[in-house]
Amino acid sequence: MGTARLAVMGVMIVAMAFFFIFMITRLTGSNMDLLYADLEPSDQNAITAQLTSRNIPFEIDGNRLLVPAPQVGSLRMAMAAEGLPLGGVAGYEIFDNASSLGTTNFMQNVQLVRALEGELAKTIRSIEVVKSARVHLVMSRRQLFTRDKQSATASVILKMRGAATLAGEQIAAIQHLVASAIPELDPSRVSIVDNKGKLLATGNEKDS
Repeated sequence: MGTARLAVMGVMIVAMAFFFIFMITRLTGSNMDLLYADLEPSDQNAITAQLTSRNIPFEIDGNRLLVPAPQVGSLRMAMAAEGLPLGGVAGYEIFDNASSLGTTNFMQNVQLVRALEGELAKTIRSIEVVKSARVHLVMSRRQLFTRDKQSATASVILKMRGAATLAGEQIAAIQHLVASAIPELDPSRVSIVDNKGKLLATGNEKDS
């Protein structure tokens, strides 16, 4: 009988321990709130590194990054001060760790185009309904063995927030924004596509 009582007590102790662990986990989880969702992997790594350096507890729940609820607002401001999230693109910071030694003119031009693409993408991301953006540029250049010159073109790929859409004037604004940053690029040569494959601007010269 003594052994049976000890066994029952042991089971009760284990059950109580699991109960307390469950309650603590539940209470802790309920105090966590959404900081960001659907981050690019590079952004998530950078932000979690910032949180770790600040000794801020965090949880990753699928595509959601959770932090203590009372700190959500201050952490978003702190991350913004660090330039995060970037949306997975690099702008002029691409030159921060770049060395000019041994770098050819061709590579410098490639880096400049990549930096322009990144800066334009970050600017487009500032539009409220745009979640992320990618910009691809083709600079104007003269064809070999001919006087003809290839016109500059640009394509913009947008990921919208939820079911949000862009108004016609916003589409035109993006075209003019990109064109104004690139020499000899006409706004009508800027094509825009959303993440669902919908063509928002064709990028043909005939477009107004």
